[in-house]
Amino acid sequence: NGTDSWTSSDNIRIPDDKVFGFASDTNTFIGRPAADTIAFTHGGSEKVRIDSSGRVMIGTGTQGDGLADNLTIEDSGNCGLTLRAGSSSLSSIFFADGTGANGYVGQQVYNHSDNSLKWIVNGSEALRIDSSGRVLIGTTTEGQVSADELTLSGSGTVGMTIRSTNSVESNIFMSDATTGSGEYAGWIKFKHNTTPNRWEFGAVNTQIFNILADGKVGINSDAPPTTFDVNGTSQFQDDITIQSAN
Repeated sequence: NGTDSWTSSDNIRIPDDKVFGFASDTNTFIGRPAADTIAFTHGGSEKVRIDSSGRVMIGTGTQGDGLADNLTIEDSGNCGLTLRAGSSSLSSIFFADGTGANGYVGQQVYNHSDNSLKWIVNGSEALRIDSSGRVLIGTTTEGQVSADELTLSGSGTVGMTIRSTNSVESNIFMSDATTGSGEYAGWIKFKHNTTPNRWEFGAVNTQIFNILADGKVGINSDAPPTTFDVNGTSQFQDDITIQSAN
């Protein structure tokens, strides 16, 4: 007819080796490369495939690992997925194991109104990165302005663990540069590889203070021979009380 279209009130079937395509664009079509499989070909190459298990493959005919193969995206160069929302809306990925509240028990949500990214775990917000790049764990409120790049919060005891799996050192470095000695201008170390174990404090790239696991303290002394050892001139502004162990 005049619109070059047709309708049918019954099933439409084509032979297995044929495709649904376009007369003037023969390299773009919908085909059946295997049983119970649909493939979309564009410009002569397959772009999308839905296999017999309902798995969707974009840019490939091979599904991903069995733990994450419902959607596979492949590209010979950079590869990605974009979620585009309104400037005051949310872009979200939900993780569900049921319906109702179980339909959003885990979430990754980007809020375009304040440009924050948050992670929901077991239905509650666990971590947030705000628009300034500050990381908030267990809270939505950053800490004091002089120390707010990382804030940890909890209803009870709160802490952080640094674990050296090969028993060498657990370190916190204070830096004011990206190269050279400025990367470790100051530090706090716990040395698991010394006998006894020790705390070590450094400033201006120099070790200045040690607390040994046997209770000995050294100032400018790496190996204090007594309970308190000071290597250098000392000045005391007030009284000093010396009391015997007895």
